[in-house]
Amino acid sequence: MSSSLKRRDGFIGEKLFGIPQKILKEAKERDPELFPIYITNTGYFPKASFHYRERRKGCEDNILIYCLQGKGHYILDNKRYEVSSNQFVIIPATDKYMRYWADKDDPWTIYWVHYTGDNIEAFNKSLNLSITRSCSNTI
Repeated sequence: MSSSLKRRDGFIGEKLFGIPQKILKEAKERDPELFPIYITNTGYFPKASFHYRERRKGCEDNILIYCLQGKGHYILDNKRYEVSSNQFVIIPATDKYMRYWADKDDPWTIYWVHYTGDNIEAFNKSLNLSITRSCSNTI
């Protein structure tokens, strides 16, 4: 993919919401029992032509991507997958390389959520999620 055609965000109609790290840290220190798993960022990218995200060192959050329309792709553990309309994928937190992007001919419209917790690894293990076995399903 040409770097001039890659976009992390900046789509017409997109919505992004993130919890500032300072506020999150203070809330977790004040009430730690309320934060076994929590959302860190969420958003909506409509018809996200050229959407592309490469994470060379993985992501410390789980990433849930729900594809409302179109399709996209992701690579995890050197395997390529496709996500189509009305499907979702949960990419587990990892320090391994990952990449995901909108299809060139039929770009996805997605809702996405990053979530984590102090015991995200145990959480993922309880759901049998790993980089060799991400969760993907049709809604």
